[in-house]
Amino acid sequence: QGEAVVEEYTATFYPDGTLQEEYTYKLSSNSFRYLFRIWDAPLTANMLEIPHIRILNIEPPTGAVGYFKDY
Repeated sequence: QGEAVVEEYTATFYPDGTLQEEYTYKLSSNSFRYLFRIWDAPLTANMLEIPHIRILNIEPPTGAVGYFKDY
């Protein structure tokens, strides 16, 4: 296994087309400063008129800061 492993994953698909995903990562090293993912659609906190991925909530562990770069 690598140093950053998805420990838990859940996905819920709603009738309105919303897909809610939750990831819990297990980090085997204290050297991580951030987790980076590449998306094929804009990542945003707002509704858009184009296909997009909307961030609803980020829950970082105690002592960490959750953030993302908004489209």
